[in-house]
Amino acid sequence: MNLKTDDITLVLAIWGAALSTVLGVLEIIKFVQGTLHNKRRLKVSFHPEISGSPDGEPRMYIRIYIVNVGHRPVQLISAGLLLKNGIEYDQTKNYDGKDNLPKKLEDGEPYSFLLDYTLALEVTRGQAENFKEVYIEDAEGKRYTSKLPKVFRETS
Repeated sequence: MNLKTDDITLVLAIWGAALSTVLGVLEIIKFVQGTLHNKRRLKVSFHPEISGSPDGEPRMYIRIYIVNVGHRPVQLISAGLLLKNGIEYDQTKNYDGKDNLPKKLEDGEPYSFLLDYTLALEVTRGQAENFKEVYIEDAEGKRYTSKLPKVFRETS
């Protein structure tokens, strides 16, 4: 078996091309995984609550449960309701006595926010039928939303 210089060059070129392709693919996979790993992600759920107020009258609230399931801190800046006409009702006071907004959530940290729905009705002059969504917003402007339960849209 007599290998010529051209044959050796061809084998080395094929081997180099295959190796660099494999390494390139591995670097792309590593980059994508790192990008997804560093992404800010929240798990958010919304639940209605009714409880008494200091004056004895029942008040309606929307409990917002948030957990930072990402691997970077997230700064929550506001919660509120969006009306069908685009008007927003923002709230930063947490009515269950916990930390008000803004609130920084570290990796895996949970947070609960109590939005005063009765106050929202008072401020918007009873426009319950016009409420579209409840939301919580982070400092980067990303909104986590949910349609408002029907029981709230029918309240006036």
